[in-house]
Amino acid sequence: MIDSDASIRTAYIGSVELISIGLSSVVQFGDTGRIHSRTKVLAVQRQLDHRVGGEVEFDRYPLFYKPFAQLKESADAADVRTIRTNPTPGIQVGSVSVIAYSSAAVMLTGNAVEAELETRLKHFRQFAYALSATSASEEAISELIVNAEVPGSEAEST
Repeated sequence: MIDSDASIRTAYIGSVELISIGLSSVVQFGDTGRIHSRTKVLAVQRQLDHRVGGEVEFDRYPLFYKPFAQLKESADAADVRTIRTNPTPGIQVGSVSVIAYSSAAVMLTGNAVEAELETRLKHFRQFAYALSATSASEEAISELIVNAEVPGSEAEST
């Protein structure tokens, strides 16, 4: 159990440089009650057209719909009591510099009573030499490999 004086604090930030933030990420200056951020991503990197490798869909992967295991509170946790008082109503930060963060990340200058962040990511890399497991015939695969444009090749510079 957490007891708090429930005062709202102001964040005083000298400077902030944020270059890239994305995919359900949060930037919060000062206190907040709750942060709830979720990201589900299918990242597909292919050498050849999607018609050869097949479609990729969320519902084919249990990762995207299975619930996370819930943490159970131990009997000892009921005996812990935290009392927090903020005698100074301000949070002072000199400088913050972030190059990049993503996928349900949080930059918080202050306090969050509750934060629930979830990222589920499935990354595929499909290259021509790995296509023997597809339903396409070997002849069709060979033709695609021979005719595929390779990054940096002369065929692209027309």
